[in-house]
Amino acid sequence: DRLIREYQAKIIFSGSKDDILLIKEITRMMKQKEFIISAGYTNLKAAGAIFKRADLMISGDSGPLHIASGVGANLLALFGPTSSAITGPIGASTSLSADGERSRTIGKGKIKIIQKDIGCRIPCYDPACNDNRCMREIKVEDVLAEVKKLAEDAHRNEV
Repeated sequence: DRLIREYQAKIIFSGSKDDILLIKEITRMMKQKEFIISAGYTNLKAAGAIFKRADLMISGDSGPLHIASGVGANLLALFGPTSSAITGPIGASTSLSADGERSRTIGKGKIKIIQKDIGCRIPCYDPACNDNRCMREIKVEDVLAEVKKLAEDAHRNEV
């Protein structure tokens, strides 16, 4: 909602047909109804074209994240139990900020990685872990703060 309200963002929910129920659950909670659900309707080539044209893609460590990286999209990547150093976008130059968050640049695309240090071993790949704390510690405010920085960077580059 805040992305639409504060940035007049046009939101596209992508994924496979298996993601549609979760996406519908998310969109039912939204007050703003200006979004598109492409999950289950696009193939990999079409998804890549969408990501390439997007101003920003926000994603967890997933196949679509890597497709978007490959087409040079601007990304905000959310990492939990996987290591961004191991499974992060390939070919990126990486810098680590004072708060432990990583920034990367690949070709035209700017990539910001958020991964919280919660004291767990990363990567953990622990199937017994059922609290998903590593992802829950990434707050909406963290994501919005990075979106704001990326938007400000984009605006500076336009001038």
